[in-house]
Amino acid sequence: MKQNYFFLVCCLLGITLASCMNESEYHTTTIYYPSSGRTLVYADQPSDTIWFATTESWTVTSNSGWCTIDNYIAQMTNPYTNALVETSGNIYFEPNLTGDWRYAIVSVNGGDYIAQVAYYQAPFLHLTRPGRYYNENGFPTDLVELTDSATWTTDSVTFETFGPWTLSAQGVLLEPEVTEGEAGKHTVRFSFPQNPLTEDRKDTLLLTSRGVTDKIPVRQLALKK
Repeated sequence: MKQNYFFLVCCLLGITLASCMNESEYHTTTIYYPSSGRTLVYADQPSDTIWFATTESWTVTSNSGWCTIDNYIAQMTNPYTNALVETSGNIYFEPNLTGDWRYAIVSVNGGDYIAQVAYYQAPFLHLTRPGRYYNENGFPTDLVELTDSATWTTDSVTFETFGPWTLSAQGVLLEPEVTEGEAGKHTVRFSFPQNPLTEDRKDTLLLTSRGVTDKIPVRQLALKK
């Protein structure tokens, strides 16, 4: 008798819980990545990932032609009721050959619930040596000039590209040890003769990937008297 009573209570409790779930309304659309609501992409970067969740059927749209949406995630129907469906896919970017910053707003539209992320595309490549100055918004700007003493004869640059790259010197002072390579992270040494002059001298390295060229300034200090 006690077992039957326990079974009856469980059944009633289950019906009550099920009724509560059916009667509840849960709607949301949220972007998990990029989580900050904005993200930096470099001028030669072809794509990034977006990861979002919604309880609704959805569309993903961009307000700029240089930033496009993977067809797989652009429009889908949520087959479930009051269920949170997680989805990830690619956002594609054209190389930034404008010389200026540009940005695009990508919107995940889930019925009346919208989540957005801004993609800020830099007009330059991803160099870590030399570093860059940063503005008040936390974005990188101009390159820091590489500075070497008159008696140094080697230095290096470190960078990451998203396509095949070339590296050359604009003048005759600098000589890179490697002048081309594939996408990825690289450190390339370059050489130059000692400076016998009593004044500074300069040259520029040219790093190019997917049609985008960064000019890397190099200064060799004067020989001290």
